[in-house]
Amino acid sequence: MSELPIDTSKAPSFVHQWGLSPAPAWAFATVLAASPAFRPVLEAPQTVQSSSGLYKSAPKVVSPYPSTPQVALFTAFSALGGFMIYDNDPTNGSAVVGVWSLLYFMANVKKSMWNLKLYPKALTSLALVNSVFYGGKFLNVI
Repeated sequence: MSELPIDTSKAPSFVHQWGLSPAPAWAFATVLAASPAFRPVLEAPQTVQSSSGLYKSAPKVVSPYPSTPQVALFTAFSALGGFMIYDNDPTNGSAVVGVWSLLYFMANVKKSMWNLKLYPKALTSLALVNSVFYGGKFLNVI
């Protein structure tokens, strides 16, 4: 019994479909837009009077969550790239989502990975996965 040769190089894979779908870009934009709801309210640092009479501020509290301008900027460009993919321009849409996801990853990886919060880690990981898949689609690696 002879088997028919199957050309698997033309079959769409999960990775290839990820770069052609706007759903991951919109999912990242949605969870990023929801991040201010999960961000705890941090108290302002108190000023402490030293023995010399000069005021020194307490150490700055660094939040692992993205700031409000970051949320607005990265959400807008991720949603825009997803819309470009939806509007039959997968090459440019993949470039926009891939680059802005990589920028989000580089801007937030240090402060999100050095804490015990899960939500910032998930955001940063999703940004990295989006940048790899969409960037690979744009560069024709995938």
